[in-house]
Amino acid sequence: MNGQIPAETLVFFNTGWGDYWSTPEKFINQDKQGVLHFPGISGEVTGFLISQRQIGGLGIDTHGLDPSQSEIYQTNTLLATHHKIALECVANLDQMPVKGATIAIGLLRLNQGSGAPVSITAFIPE
Repeated sequence: MNGQIPAETLVFFNTGWGDYWSTPEKFINQDKQGVLHFPGISGEVTGFLISQRQIGGLGIDTHGLDPSQSEIYQTNTLLATHHKIALECVANLDQMPVKGATIAIGLLRLNQGSGAPVSITAFIPE
């Protein structure tokens, strides 16, 4: 339908979770036992995209790339191990085309940090 994913592409997952951003209780979605519930990307999918499609990285509209109840964070581990971009809490994915956008990522370089806030701009072809 959309063809094979080109190498070094950033692949974004629009789960619809971004709709809950303005309602923190829904966005975090923590139950009474303190367990978080939100969608994520499995290690199997991530492994395939890295090894078979040579992607440049992944982005998602939830506050974590791995499924919320993951205890091994396989997606994050695979992305870090293969030096790929990992983007969480990406806004407005519902406004992105299925393919063809050019992405610019402005970031803060943090010394000894495990992450940093970024500004993402999508240039969408007419």
